[in-house]
Amino acid sequence: MRGDAVLSVEPNSTRTDTYDLSVERDHEFFASDLIVHNCAVWLEELAAWRYLDAAWAHMRFGLRVGPHPRWVASTTPKPRPLIKRLVTGDMRGVVLTKASYLDNPYIPDDVKEALEEEYGGTQLGRQELYGELVEQDENALWTRPMIDAARLKEIDRSKLARVTVGVDPSGGAGEQGIVVGGRMLLPRSETDRRLLVHGFVLADRTVKLSPSQWGRRAVQAAVDFEANDIAVEINYGGDMAVSTIRSAADDMGIPIPIRKVQATRGKRVRAEPVAALTEQGRWHHVGNFPELEMQMTTWYPELDWSPDRLDGSVWTAWHNKVVRLPAGIAGQGLGSVMGRQIG
Repeated sequence: MRGDAVLSVEPNSTRTDTYDLSVERDHEFFASDLIVHNCAVWLEELAAWRYLDAAWAHMRFGLRVGPHPRWVASTTPKPRPLIKRLVTGDMRGVVLTKASYLDNPYIPDDVKEALEEEYGGTQLGRQELYGELVEQDENALWTRPMIDAARLKEIDRSKLARVTVGVDPSGGAGEQGIVVGGRMLLPRSETDRRLLVHGFVLADRTVKLSPSQWGRRAVQAAVDFEANDIAVEINYGGDMAVSTIRSAADDMGIPIPIRKVQATRGKRVRAEPVAALTEQGRWHHVGNFPELEMQMTTWYPELDWSPDRLDGSVWTAWHNKVVRLPAGIAGQGLGSVMGRQIG
């Protein structure tokens, strides 16, 4: 940090995986490859951190001592909002350095040839071998061109038949997904006036707040968009989530119906029909929702994080009956809303 010589590295008595790094005039600690200090921090594989935004914020709060507090991050780039801000230069005072596996002199040539043969030209290779920030994942249900093709700048909200606020509680970690979605009947085409159901994402009000605060945000979203109801997923901590929103509504004097939604199968089963609607040009984003769209174009079931915004959006589609179960699989335990089967 100041050019001091390291005198010793010893296990810390409090935890076996934490070490005390003694220098001439100070002590620092590191655990699980993260050096912890209030003048410098090394962030290894930053894009892979599960609770990236929260960890980043707490790191910055502690980085405050010395003439030049600083951090260094080394990571494979992934299209998470924070990483995109760092890569695109939206964060002041950040110096960006890029390298590919070809720049590493310690990888044998035969290994490089094998990697290129296996992953050359693939999305995974572009990301992992060449350090490119890939905007969408080939395993995801949505693509950015698909979303863009169905995007609308604005709509006449007075023509919406229903509006719902979909809420995906965090279950104790992550964000509280709060997404406003609506339903409208539109003609098939200029020549075919038969009506089809279209769905619309009107707002993404997702937050990471205390229960009383996020409950009020959900109710306020319902007020702002004159929603018919609030649909709350109850799979994880659902009864408490419903109680949270009801208390907020009572405190605000808003008599909004609160509906419970519950799924017994995976997120992909619910999301696939909505993705298909998007591809058909019948599921529209009214405006731009960068973080929601990042989840839509990068999430797939094998990942170990929950897409709260995507879930909130998808619940509005099912609750508003923009999508329905095919007759052959209705009633097979995909979920229920007030006793009726949904995805």
